[in-house]
Amino acid sequence: MNMADNKGTDGGFLIEAKPVKKKAANLLPHIIIALIIVLMLAIFLSTEEEPPVVVSMPDTPAGVRPIGSAIQAAPTSTPSPAQPASVPVKAATKQHVAAGTEAREIIARLRANKADVNYDQVFTRAEQFKAETKLTDAHLLYYYAARNDHAAAAMVLATMYDPDYHSELTSIMDKPDLSQAYKWYQRAAKAGNVMAKAHLNDLRIRVELAATDGNDEAKQLLLRWR
Repeated sequence: MNMADNKGTDGGFLIEAKPVKKKAANLLPHIIIALIIVLMLAIFLSTEEEPPVVVSMPDTPAGVRPIGSAIQAAPTSTPSPAQPASVPVKAATKQHVAAGTEAREIIARLRANKADVNYDQVFTRAEQFKAETKLTDAHLLYYYAARNDHAAAAMVLATMYDPDYHSELTSIMDKPDLSQAYKWYQRAAKAGNVMAKAHLNDLRIRVELAATDGNDEAKQLLLRWR
């Protein structure tokens, strides 16, 4: 550049101005990008979900159920009453007569009086109890009389235990017993009951057959038979 060209009219020098507008134009894209970033951050932060607020409940004291659990545990409907279990007629009858209270009272009075006991009357009362299906009372009086050598009472006891005559309708025993049948038939026979001797002979035949078939109870009874 020629120095003469820069001189002013007053003889001084003129200072050449730099292009400011061109520098500002170069910064404009960066400013726009920065604004876009700031705007996106503002949108993101404004739409971010706030964390849920957790309210801490106090601990339930020991032995106290929370109200919610009590409501949940309550039944939604009233339960129907339990139906009574069906009871067989025979079992109900035996349970009803099982006490034997009346027979025990009679025996207690007879023992307390210490007088001569009329065992025929005891046997008759046992028969009445049997007719009334009071089987325990009947059995107790039969037994009381049979132990005192009453032939008819001993005969009744023997048939209660005899497999050929045993019946749950007339006996409190659940099953027959060969040994008990033999015992009471013998006592009835010794007391003078003629039928008891015939029953003993018949029982002997049946016991021998049972022993032959391997019945252990029959084998043991034959060893004691006299």
